[in-house]
Amino acid sequence: MSVLLLTLAAATQAPPPRIQVVNTLPPTVTPVPPSPPPAADPRVVSTATAPPVVQVVHPPQVRLPAQSLFSPDDYPAAVAGSGAHGHVAVMLKLDATGRVTGCTVTQSSGFPVLDAATCRIMQRRARFGPATDQNGKPIESFIAQSMEWKAG
Repeated sequence: MSVLLLTLAAATQAPPPRIQVVNTLPPTVTPVPPSPPPAADPRVVSTATAPPVVQVVHPPQVRLPAQSLFSPDDYPAAVAGSGAHGHVAVMLKLDATGRVTGCTVTQSSGFPVLDAATCRIMQRRARFGPATDQNGKPIESFIAQSMEWKAG
């Protein structure tokens, strides 16, 4: 009998409270357009100009082939006996006298020590006839060179 009473008691419980749902829209937001850039001051005159374009009429002249600047003694001791070898291509920056003032490896041998030795030796030993502009004036320029390292 007690089971029956429990069942009846569960059936006679009050229904759950009603939940009222109110749909509200978010407040309307009006975007503010960005401020226009400040007007240029008509009293300020720009004096910046592009550098003049210099036309190379005569490229730098090679005095000695790159390979002739190297000797077997130049093979770096750090990789001696390792079999390190390979082709190194570089882009040399030349000043108006034909001296090397910068060196960038454009093709690596795969051995950083050989690449660095190539630039170091080219900067110390290479000399070129300077490039000239349309007026015959010596100018800064660039020249590509390469070196083949063989394990010795």
